[in-house]
Parts: sequence; C-alpha cells; structure tokens
Amino acid sequence: MRQNNKSFLIFTGTLFSLVTWFAIAKPNPHFRSVHSNSDGCFADSTEEDTLDKRKYKPSRKPTYKEKAQYEDYLRNKERKRSPLILDKPKGVKTEVELDPSGKYYNVNEKLGDVDFKPGTMMTFDQYKRFRNQQAAKNYYRQKSKASDDKAAAKKDKPRALIPRIYINPNLDRIFGGNYIDVKLNGSVLLDFGYRIQVTNNPAIAVNQRSIGGFYFDQQIAMNAQAKIGERLKITINQDTKSQFDFDNNVKIEYTALETDIIQKVEAGNVSMPLSTSLIQGAQNLFGVKTTLKFGRLQVTAIAAQQRGRGQETKLQGGAQGRDFSVRVDNYEDNRHYFLGQFFRNNYEKSLEFLPQITSGVNVTRVEVWITNRNNTTDNLRNAVAFMDLGEKNPYNKLSIIPSTDAPTSNNSNTLFADLRDLAGDSTNSFSGIRRADNSAIVLEGAPFIFKNGDDFEVMRNSRRLRDTEFKFHPQLGYISLNTAVGRDDVVGVAFEYSYLGKVYRVGELTEEYSKLDSKQAIFIKMLRPSTIRTDIPMWDLQMKNIYSLQASNISRENFQLRIAYRDDRTQLNTPVLKNTPVSIIDGKPLIQVLKLDRLNMSCLLYTSPSPRD
Repeated sequence: MRQNNKSFLIFTGTLFSLVTWFAIAKPNPHFRSVHSNSDGCFADSTEEDTLDKRKYKPSRKPTYKEKAQYEDYLRNKERKRSPLILDKPKGVKTEVELDPSGKYYNVNEKLGDVDFKPGTMMTFDQYKRFRNQQAAKNYYRQKSKASDDKAAAKKDKPRALIPRIYINPNLDRIFGGNYIDVKLNGSVLLDFGYRIQVTNNPAIAVNQRSIGGFYFDQQIAMNAQAKIGERLKITINQDTKSQFDFDNNVKIEYTALETDIIQKVEAGNVSMPLSTSLIQGAQNLFGVKTTLKFGRLQVTAIAAQQRGRGQETKLQGGAQGRDFSVRVDNYEDNRHYFLGQFFRNNYEKSLEFLPQITSGVNVTRVEVWITNRNNTTDNLRNAVAFMDLGEKNPYNKLSIIPSTDAPTSNNSNTLFADLRDLAGDSTNSFSGIRRADNSAIVLEGAPFIFKNGDDFEVMRNSRRLRDTEFKFHPQLGYISLNTAVGRDDVVGVAFEYSYLGKVYRVGELTEEYSKLDSKQAIFIKMLRPSTIRTDIPMWDLQMKNIYSLQASNISRENFQLRIAYRDDRTQLNTPVLKNTPVSIIDGKPLIQVLKLDRLNMSCLLYTSPSPRD
C-alpha cells in the first residue's frame, strides 16, 4: 500500500513538472522554420510571437519594445514601419545571386562576413517587380530633389514640393509654355476634444453640477501659387482665422503678348487703381477685370462687387469727429424687449410730453432667463415660459379667461391661477406640470390645449442673467440686453412694478420658487420664442426703434442728429416731406414730426420714436 502511494506521488509530481514546463517555456527566437507564402517567398512561421499575447499591465513608463528584425529582405522593404524605428546599420551589405537552378534569386544581407539576417529566395518575376518599384521611387526622389535645389538657389521663391508637370506642347502658343508649376505653403492645426466642468456646490442640484461638451477648432492657413506656362497664373490665399474677408484672396490672371488686343484678364480679387489723386481708385473688389489695347488707345473695364469701403475721420480740438449713417431698418435686433403689451401700448402716450415721461410706472425688480449656451453652472433652473401670462387680451382665447385688470399682472387672466392650482394639487394627474420632461405633455392636452413654440416654451437648465448683463427702463417698462441672443434662444422674464400706487407682479420671482425643489420648473413670461413668427403678439414685444452707432465715448457737445427720407424718384435725401395726405407731416421736418427736437440733456439717449413697424 505504501509502495503504491509512493508511485502515485512520483507520477503526480512528474506530470505537474511537465505541465509547469510547458506553461512557462519560451520559444527560442533563433530557432526558425521556413515555409512558402502565396507569392512563392519563404516567410517565418514564428512571426506571431507568443510573448505578444501576454496580458497587458498598465504602467506609467513606456513599455514598447521593438521586435528583433528577423524578417526577410523583401518583407522588410514592403512593410510600412514607424519613422521612430531606426534603419539598419550602414555597414550592412546586400548581395543578390542567381540560384544555380536559374529559377530563384538568393538575397543575403551581411555585416562583414556574418549574415545579418537569414537569406531570402525570390522568383524571377518577384525580383523584377521589386527592382522596378525601387527604380521608380529613386527616379521621382531625384527629380523632386533637383527641383527643390533649383528653387532653393533663388531666395525669393519657396521650395517646390510638387515637380513641374509637362503637358501638350501644342498649348505653348496659348499659355507661353507647356508646363504646370504648383507651389504650396501653409499649415493645418486641428484641436478636438471633450471638456467637462464639475462644480461641487451644495446649493446646485446634483444633475446640474457636471456640464460637458465637445469642442472642435481648426485653423488652416494656405498659400498656393500655380502657373500654366508664363501667361496664366492662379493665386490662392486662405486663412480660417482671418479677421476680414478680403484677407482671403483668390485670383486668376492671364497676361498676353504686347501685340495682342487683350492685354490682361483678371478674375477674383481685383483692384482699380487710378493715377490721379483727384479721384481715388477702388480697392478690395471681387469680380472680373480686363485690359484692352487698340493701337495707342488703352481701355480698362471692370465688373466687380466692392468688399470694403473708405471712411473719413476728422480731428478737431483733440477730439475725433465722424459721420454716421444708419438706415431705419438697421435697428438692433434681439436685444430690446417690452415686458408686456401694456407697456408697449402706453409707450407713445408716456412720451407725449417730452422731455418729461408721464407713464405712472415704476419697475422695481426684473429677473431675466435665457437659454443656456455657454455651459455655465451658476443660476440654472428649469422654467416654463408662457406667452399669455399676465396679458389682459390673451392670444389663446380657448382656455384662458381674460379679466378686467388693465395693467399686466398674474391676475390679468386665469392662466397663472390655473397653473398654481394644478401644480399644488398632489392628487391631481396634472401635478407633473412642474417637471420639465412632462410639462409639454400636460400643456398640450386638455384643458389647456397649448401649442409648443407659440403658447409656451420649456426651458431646461435655463440661465438667469446677472444684473450687470442687462438693464431696464423703470418708467417705460422694457429691458435691454448687453449682447444679442441667438436666433433660436428663448427669453423669459419675471418682474415686479408699481402703477398708480399699486404693486403688480408677473411670473415667479426668487422668494417664490426658492421654496420649490431644485428640479421643479418655475413659471415665467415669455418675451421671445425659439422660432420667430410675425403673426403672434410676441413679435410686437421686440423693440424696433433703438439703433447703435457702433461707437463709444460719444460726446453730447456738437452732436447733431439729422433725419432724412430718401426719395426713390430723385434718389435724394430730404429732411421734409411735401405733398403728403397727412396734414401733421406735410411740410414739417421729420425730426420735428418724430418729436426728437424736444429732447434735452436730461433725457435718455435711447428715448426714441414709435416702436411700431
């Protein structure tokens, strides 16, 4: 029994040793077996090393190790390798001998008398194809180097990256040469990544503390010059970061002989310089220009669009003087909004006795909410903006009952009361109206039957503007944003004001929604929807009577304002309208008709004429 146990232990130990040896054994890299591949060449059967299948272990240090180059000569030449891997030593010599059988070539690489790598056998067709490829590469490399050396000898010309291309010699008469010469110069810079911003602020909701987004930035600066012969020249200058459009030039220029009628033809960015100082020539033009010659008569014709203009600046007494001309339709867009239809309807009445403003209104508080486009994490909140909130004459008359309250307030109609009742009743199926992901479903159904984009907008993670990002007129009831909002941004407000001694409020201000959960949406009044429509009342809330001179530090002294009407028949600007059917306009200066002559130093600079279309 003891003898059997001893034999069993010996057998088990031997088996375990064999299994362990097979598991940790490493193949000898110098032991190679050769087989024939599909091309007839002999390749290494140990090309896939078992060491490459080891499990990857992360490390802070580089772990890349270059494999020993035991491949044959042909496979080394055909394989695309990294430029960071050094080439073989210069002392290695390649010997090619014909096999005694006459069917193969033996290729050996030796370092002195020692074989650097195992030999390679190649068929006649393989060796012929390989030598043709090497000869073609050497030929193009020599031609490119010769062209580069010739261009480098001339300091005023860049080094040629593309050699000359010769075309049909019959075109020599047209282009003054039978070659195409292209010179390229430039750079391409591409930045792509993902940026995430995390704010560990307990006052901010957890789902709003982390905001991320992709960023993509590219910069391409390219200069290309191409010539077809000596007569046709193409020049392209493009830079994606250029500040002005005329910095990007594209020009095609054809120059003929001295005896030809058509002397020169230019297309693209052209100019019209003049030799006289009385009339200045035009610059920064884009079009077609041609120069013709009929004996001693020379004609220059141009058809182009002007891409720049000149302005004159006057300096008097150390101050800069400048003339501004603004068209009536170039008002500041997407920046100035009335707080409600009540303020718009009383705007002209409030300015009737200028320079005094007799509105009876005093706006004390305004909170402005816009769509969050800059990935900020401060002052974020879900909001639902309503067009008819606080309006005496609501646009949606099917479900909103107007009241007799004339000023704009939450009590002007039943909308705000219905929203508060439904949101406050936890047993009601409409209690999810304050959930941003459920608000649209509730409002589009009964009893509201609202249309998303017209009657309301759901603003997820909307941003509340700081007091320094906008200003409001306390007497006329409108806001002015420091920067214009985007074309698809939503603007909503909540405000408080007094009128004839009584306080009114529209929307929910801070003290009201601070008691709610941070994920619950607040109710505000919408001033601008994501899609602009001219057939809904919100189009009237955008002010169209405030203009910018695109200048700063304008002094009130010596400031002159002139309003003129351009007559389509005479093409002249006239400050007075005559022969008009309206008696209050006929024969009176336009600045007097618009009551701008009644302004004085105590009035605001942007108190302006009627906001109506």
